[in-house]
Amino acid sequence: MPGMEQFKVIEISANLFSQEGCSYAHCISEDCNMRAGIALQFARNFVDFREDVMKEEPSVGNVISLKRKDGHHVFNLVTKQKYWQKPKYQDLEQCLINLKFQMYELGVTALAIPRLGCGLDNLCWPNVKCMIERIFAHSAADIKITVCNPLGNK
Repeated sequence: MPGMEQFKVIEISANLFSQEGCSYAHCISEDCNMRAGIALQFARNFVDFREDVMKEEPSVGNVISLKRKDGHHVFNLVTKQKYWQKPKYQDLEQCLINLKFQMYELGVTALAIPRLGCGLDNLCWPNVKCMIERIFAHSAADIKITVCNPLGNK
């Protein structure tokens, strides 16, 4: 459609948790281990986080949204069954589709994420980035997804 801007993922070098005024998303396992990587940082930053996620009975492909005290959300993308497994691109894709719908339902327009599935899970970032841009391609123009790379990483 003429005049429409194409959705783009914005990448910055910053601490994910330093981003204010936005919701967060990250990947977890169905067993809610959360003892390594970015999931551990989420568990440390938010009180009762792991227990609250487990109450929702996570399953692969689903997204569990928890509302923070500031009114923003943490979206937990369940990409694998066990913490030691590696996710499949198709499971991440299903999570991203579910994430998009939940963002619409909740009115979330600003999201900060790490390189989803690309830390300890070893997915290829260019492939994941393309997937995100494809899934959000026909989103409302006001949705903004910022990828926060740890300082010093490109």
